[in-house]
Amino acid sequence: MTNNTKIDFLKQGFLFFETVNSNFNLILNIASELITKHPEILDWIKQDQDKYCKEKKRLRELDKQFKSSETISLFSESELKKMFEAISENEITLNVGRPRMQPIIVLLFLIFRGYHTSFCKKHSADLLMESISIRSWLAKYGVSKFPGITTILENVNVVSNETREKLLTLQCDMVFEESLDNFKESFVDSTTVAGNTAYPTDISVLYKLLSRSYSNMNKICVLLNLPMSESYFKEWFSEVKSCVFSLAMGKLKKPKKKKVCRKLIKSTLKIENRLSKKYNQLQAEMEYILSGLRPTLRIRFSKIWKNIKLDLDDSIKVLKYTQGGIIEGKKYKSKDKILSVSDEDVAFIIKGSLRSAVIGYKPQLARSKNGIITALELPAGNAPDSQELIPVLKQIIRRTKIIPEVLSVDDGYSSLHNLKWLEKIGVKTKSFNGINGHRLTSNEDWESEVYKVARADRSLIEGLISTLKLVQGFGTSRRLGLENNRAEMLEKIISYNFSRIGMLRHKKCEKERREALFKSRDAA
Repeated sequence: MTNNTKIDFLKQGFLFFETVNSNFNLILNIASELITKHPEILDWIKQDQDKYCKEKKRLRELDKQFKSSETISLFSESELKKMFEAISENEITLNVGRPRMQPIIVLLFLIFRGYHTSFCKKHSADLLMESISIRSWLAKYGVSKFPGITTILENVNVVSNETREKLLTLQCDMVFEESLDNFKESFVDSTTVAGNTAYPTDISVLYKLLSRSYSNMNKICVLLNLPMSESYFKEWFSEVKSCVFSLAMGKLKKPKKKKVCRKLIKSTLKIENRLSKKYNQLQAEMEYILSGLRPTLRIRFSKIWKNIKLDLDDSIKVLKYTQGGIIEGKKYKSKDKILSVSDEDVAFIIKGSLRSAVIGYKPQLARSKNGIITALELPAGNAPDSQELIPVLKQIIRRTKIIPEVLSVDDGYSSLHNLKWLEKIGVKTKSFNGINGHRLTSNEDWESEVYKVARADRSLIEGLISTLKLVQGFGTSRRLGLENNRAEMLEKIISYNFSRIGMLRHKKCEKERREALFKSRDAA
């Protein structure tokens, strides 16, 4: 810490820099050790920052070319694409500009978000601002002014999932090198993570899609300086909202319910037809208007324009199965429905007959005997456990460079294909716990002591998942989309692993201390 930094902090009222003996401070200290040993981590984060900045600069360069051109109105979509490709990433050089957040500070905030789940929640934001450990780290690396929440969020979101995966691999290397775990035993299980979306009903999804289409069409009309004729739209939306409320209350008898549904369909079709007609009318004019906008604006409004069409198509699909469900009494599978307006990657997931259904994701987790998370697999939709076992095992082997001798999973992973694959790669104890697993396992193996212990230890993975959900907030998601949710889960796993490493070190030191004490007593 420089003298100038100390003076700046003193001016802000921070007289002391002593850190507290907290779990979060322990996590930061272990992370600091990992960075000291592997400084390439900071290079990976810097490369992610550079990539993001170059992408933004490419758009600015396009705007400059567009502005200097004398044939602005003749820029077509294909010409813009050629220009964009011509300004390749290698040709973009980043000059000296405003000071960028240091990679090590980005990593600090990434670990904080993994530990406290968010920067933006009121409780998390207060913790961030008042954290002595955070202030101490910022002062240590010469940061005198606390960054804004938006600045922190933008820098942490720049970090790629590839970098997060590499960081998880280095954690496993650290554990193995310090003999905290040998990774010879693995336990795999899946869990549910609720997406950042409201529990859907067909009619509420329909209303939201139409509302968003109308809102986006309004933005386009403002851009084109054209009237939208809002009067009849307000009347139709009022009718749709009234019908949605009546149906959502669930107190209508069947004849009345069908009557309200027909009224909903009638008003919905009016909105869809008018918006579709408006969309087709503006199609040719929109292409001409977009060709006259600078590239950054064109990309933004092109996305809005495409979303209008997608939302209208989706609303027609939702209307079809809403009508079929309420009036005709048909049943549709959840995979054929639109479950969320905000996150198209969520799925309807239910694990076990006694558990409530979740609209979200179904990640696969693997842990070692001593509690280090060695793999995260996040498939799209509600993928069956049996088809995810091999990808998880491949990830474990790739990360730890060790083929487990013992694998213990529940009956959902049981299949002859999985069993043969495990035999092929050399897993000695393959414990599938359940009726199907018993059928695949010989009686001699099933009754052996090794398999009994493996079955008893399978609950370790369930305990870990419970801890993750309780402490790290793993059971709910704050981000949208498959890759963004993968990033959020990896951050929570990384912070958990750092905490676990600290615990394993403490246990190892205590064990060595007790052994030394016993030896000294025996010698005496």
